[in-house]
Amino acid sequence: MNRSVLCTLVGSALLGIGCVEDDISPSAPRPTGRYDEFQTEVPGLSGLCLNVAGDGLIAVSDKGYVYELDFDGTTRRVVYRSSLDFEAVAADSEAGVYYIAEEGGNAVYRLSGDDLDRLDLVAAIDVPGGGVANKGLEGICLCGESLLVANQAQPTLVLRYSLLTGGIEERIPIDFATFLSDICYDSAADALWILDSKQKRISVCTTKGVVQRTYAIDFVAKAEAMALDRKQGVVWLGCDESGRLYRVRMTI
Repeated sequence: MNRSVLCTLVGSALLGIGCVEDDISPSAPRPTGRYDEFQTEVPGLSGLCLNVAGDGLIAVSDKGYVYELDFDGTTRRVVYRSSLDFEAVAADSEAGVYYIAEEGGNAVYRLSGDDLDRLDLVAAIDVPGGGVANKGLEGICLCGESLLVANQAQPTLVLRYSLLTGGIEERIPIDFATFLSDICYDSAADALWILDSKQKRISVCTTKGVVQRTYAIDFVAKAEAMALDRKQGVVWLGCDESGRLYRVRMTI
């Protein structure tokens, strides 16, 4: 029996576990590992990150809410309420603050304060061409002294916003994606993880947007939220349609 056939049979027998050829093309979808699924109370779950303590999750809703969740999806508390279109969130653990991407105004906000009750505008992001309604800012992550902000479509683009200078320092075109739904920066590997809800896949890239490997996530109806968790060895995904939370075991 050749290796490809054996790989297919073994992969089919193991629930949710993929078997992948060593020489697979970097652009080919790779199956994910096993996953667990939880229901949350978050309507329009659009963004995720680990909380600053690392013992739970922060989730944002496109209905204007910020939640703190346990790892089983249970709500610890509703952190913040607004009428804004929150689409993504990133934690600055050292400063104890969160950065939120807001799609309606293509803007970035900072959530701070002892009770996380202060929301301040950081910047309005100038999307080339003015952007397209309802296809604006969808992802955000902290990368050193910069924020990487993803524009969903037309164009699919990641912009590097400097927190030191207060300006856009780099524009990174992402030509392999259809909808940029969320992004995460992995400082340990100096890699950028890009979530595409339309193609139902995660692409792991260099910070210049060159694809290194991909993972299929077709078990999530509309994946619009993603967080990396190296401590647990999982990737967290959130579904915008159902509010469901997925804990996916994979190599980070």
